[in-house]
Amino acid sequence: MATGTGPLPTLQRPPARHGTLAFVLAFAAVVVNLLDVWVYPTATSDAVGIKAAGIRVTDLLAVAALAIGAVNVLAGRVALPRPVVLPLVLVTAAWTAGTVVGLANGHDGRLIFGQWHLVLYVWALLVAWAGAPDALLRRGEVLLPWLTLVVAVGLVLTGGGGDPYTVVAAVAAVALVRSRLLVALPLLVLAVVLVGLGGQRAALLFSLPPLVLAVLLRVRSRHPSRRALGVSAAVTAVLALVGLATAGTVATFVSKVVDATFRRTGKVESSHSRLDQATIALREIRDSPWLGRGLGFEYKLYDRPTNRSAMTALTHDVYLDLPLRLGLVATGVLVVVLAVCALQVLLRLPRLLPLQVAALGVLLGLLGKGAVESILDKPRLMLLVAWLVVTVLTARRTLPHATSPETVATR
Repeated sequence: MATGTGPLPTLQRPPARHGTLAFVLAFAAVVVNLLDVWVYPTATSDAVGIKAAGIRVTDLLAVAALAIGAVNVLAGRVALPRPVVLPLVLVTAAWTAGTVVGLANGHDGRLIFGQWHLVLYVWALLVAWAGAPDALLRRGEVLLPWLTLVVAVGLVLTGGGGDPYTVVAAVAAVALVRSRLLVALPLLVLAVVLVGLGGQRAALLFSLPPLVLAVLLRVRSRHPSRRALGVSAAVTAVLALVGLATAGTVATFVSKVVDATFRRTGKVESSHSRLDQATIALREIRDSPWLGRGLGFEYKLYDRPTNRSAMTALTHDVYLDLPLRLGLVATGVLVVVLAVCALQVLLRLPRLLPLQVAALGVLLGLLGKGAVESILDKPRLMLLVAWLVVTVLTARRTLPHATSPETVATR
């Protein structure tokens, strides 16, 4: 690998001894995040998860990776590109200001820390991936699809909610571009089944398009052998025959999925409750427009599906969460930063690697999901977003003379 060969600003190639530990810790956080949705698939609260001494294990691993990676950066062993660092510094500054306002207003410190997950995970994965030896990156790319396949099978057998299925579908969309047919095909089928079984409208609407994109990218970026094409055709034929043989069952199943996802009484009540949340959030934003209410802000809500009142920090709309917690000024700055970064990536789109395009497609899907979900308050989804962002920024291209043309096309 060589600096300057990638489609986005590439990172300095460090000696393996400097970047191994930070990467192992950060990648372990990604693995634990997948295991978390497997062990706690039906968790109704994001406070539930794999913990050690009452602290989320992914947080412990991320903090350790960030500390070790930061030492390498400060010591000059690893370099971070300025185009990546500057937007993150602005985001961190906005979150810091929101923390100060939240503490000044007497908000719960634990809730404030929970709303730092996105910033923590992005920094941790960025400094870890920047110093990661190429061999570890390749092994991670091989391991993740296999692990996701196992988790997907487990979720099909045990059931679970929409957010676990969103995590699996997102990882599957990126993994499909890099994994072998033996893993890619069942992973695709299971991911689609899981999205349908989740009964969550946001997961259904914003997970399927990235999966379709990943399939198209795989077809375009690979040059399969006749044997692989034969296997694909045979599997497709078998699936088609099974589908024809069970057409009535499949039609009934699809009807039940649509009914449970969109028409059920609880879903209607949930929609009305989210309109109530938006009304309250807009009122609070008008009352404190410039600095917002700060991180950790909660308000009283009558929740229609459960028929009870409770304190909540959720608005189910990340585009209301930001001005509510950070104020209109900080939100305006972040929107400009996001727009500039998105424009830079889109201008480079023809030169992006398939792996990066797949990750970008999933991120766009999650931006859509954020309009109907408070994803900032969900550690599982925030670690997923951080991994996708770092994948877009730091994917590396193999030198042509070192690999086959097919490898170069897919890196």
